Amino acid sequence: MIGRVGGFPPGVLAIPVTSWMWSVSARALLTLSHSLPPGSSVGMTTEGPSSSSANRNRLIEEFLRDETFRWILFVDSDMEPPARAAFSLLCSAAAVGADVIAALCYSRQQPYRLAAAEIEELPEDKERIKSAADMYGVRKANAVGMGCTLIQRHVLETLRTPWFESPPDKPGTLEDYVFCEKARKAGFNVYIDCDLEVGHVGVTSIGREFAGAWYSTPAGREQLK
Repeated sequence: MIGRVGGFPPGVLAIPVTSWMWSVSARALLTLSHSLPPGSSVGMTTEGPSSSSANRNRLIEEFLRDETFRWILFVDSDMEPPARAAFSLLCSAAAVGADVIAALCYSRQQPYRLAAAEIEELPEDKERIKSAADMYGVRKANAVGMGCTLIQRHVLETLRTPWFESPPDKPGTLEDYVFCEKARKAGFNVYIDCDLEVGHVGVTSIGREFAGAWYSTPAGREQLK
């Protein structure tokens, strides 16, 4: 049994479920839900708007109604977070003063890039692919994916609604990028914790080891040219 995390204020584990989730994700999320600071809660969207942005916005609205909660941790329903995910992100956020901080996760389709993450030190896409497997520690980022991301309450209280959206004038732009851009323009910082890896579940769970092995194959090496 994993003990609850003491020393941090309560928050909300927010899961923007669409219509179903992988069983491995369900088990991981259940374990994580029992490893939150005392007084924390779990929020899920199981009906209503089906878009990812709409579901995230609904969860934020519910989160902000209770001032007891000081942070919200988004974990997508196709992620496999470790039981220590909330504790690790809270510790890392406290250490660097992070307003927004995400775990390391990869896309689950080839080529296996960091999911919606732009680390400031690695501006070039192919350089980011080559170097990500060797990156550790907490790094400042321009953008992070919301697969497993903790956002402090003051960020959401400051930003105007909708917090998440895909602008019609920018087709294909992920709401993750839009949110991070809004946060940074408002003066907030964004970080990625490369020491906390979260599997992206599909046919298999994609992580650092799997992605690194794929880049040693002929198809992977071609992507790095």
